[in-house]
Amino acid sequence: MDETEWISIRSGNHVLMSKIIEGTYPNYRQVIPHHAPELVTFSPDHRTSVIRWLRGLADHVSAVNLSWEKKGHLTLTQRSASDASAVLRVPVEIEGIPPLIAFHPAYLADAFEIGSTLCLSDELSPGICRHPSGRFCVVMPMRVTIATAEAVQPETASAA
Repeated sequence: MDETEWISIRSGNHVLMSKIIEGTYPNYRQVIPHHAPELVTFSPDHRTSVIRWLRGLADHVSAVNLSWEKKGHLTLTQRSASDASAVLRVPVEIEGIPPLIAFHPAYLADAFEIGSTLCLSDELSPGICRHPSGRFCVVMPMRVTIATAEAVQPETASAA
């Protein structure tokens, strides 16, 4: 490994390493959605419960589907390859009509660590998790066929 192609930054127990790439850097602003009018906001207590639930699913490769069957409630559904499923229903504040959308559980948990408001536009566009301070995280959806929660009859958990 040619050490002139790498940069590393150490801080405490953390090391950030990056390979230096020559050429024109892509415009990262093109990835950030400029119009995401559908908003879903969690209370701090519910956000923590959702993050913990998502982290429990993070070892699985299947997506977590987000749906909005009941007014003021988000339903998160995850189906495993063996067709077992897990469902979590959480009260949320909703503005607009959010799309049925799916995310990788670990990436969605990481995004919710940043912010409590999920901003969406459609099922194929990136979502943004925003914090009131202005911090945000872009999270890319997974392209999957989403079954509605009414079609799913698993044991259900609720975030309280």
